[in-house]
Amino acid sequence: MIDYKYYFNDENKDTILLIHGWNTTSLYMEGFIKAFSTSYNIINVDLFNKLNKPYKIENFLDDLNYIIRQHSYNKLVIIGHSFGGKLAYFYSKKYHVDKLVLIAPSLVKPRKKLIKYIKVKLYKWLSKHNLKIPKCLKGSKDYVQAKGYLKQTFLLCHNKYIKFINDNAPQTLVIGFDKDQQVKKYQIRKIKKYINSSIIKFYPGNHFAYLDYIKEIRIDFDEYLS
Repeated sequence: MIDYKYYFNDENKDTILLIHGWNTTSLYMEGFIKAFSTSYNIINVDLFNKLNKPYKIENFLDDLNYIIRQHSYNKLVIIGHSFGGKLAYFYSKKYHVDKLVLIAPSLVKPRKKLIKYIKVKLYKWLSKHNLKIPKCLKGSKDYVQAKGYLKQTFLLCHNKYIKFINDNAPQTLVIGFDKDQQVKKYQIRKIKKYINSSIIKFYPGNHFAYLDYIKEIRIDFDEYLS
């Protein structure tokens, strides 16, 4: 079951669900609590703290829905970063959400590169012949660093991407970063193809640059979604 903390403001106010990214914790989203807690109730989840089995995307979505139903609210807003942005979007496909803020979401499948294709082929050939596999072929940094159930969860969730146009998506603000090497600008722009009503905004910096722009994101949120 997903762990979480609830920051209550007023039962008549809307609720924001915060979802952090892969290989991080709820601490990475705490800046949003300060920025939004005077106007909203806040649920800040920790996806992996109590992970006791391999999880599929659907397991995360059902856990998130269970947590949300424990607390009354008027409207639901989800703010998700990276893998959390992926979960936020797919949650909105399964359950009702009023507004989405997707920060560098890992939603669009990256372009295939020849070097990656070669690495996969070489990895499979070495595995087939029970030969030693060099570290550079063992997968992405996130996969290599994952341990236990988290490694299995990575394999179950990593390759789920947005595929179909969603005309019923809630109001959506998508934020990308111009030097992000994990979720690149073309992937952010392509989200517009699937969520026609979405608004795209870029900031300077890398994948975690949102930590420096939380006040600005709050302004964008009020301007575009309120």
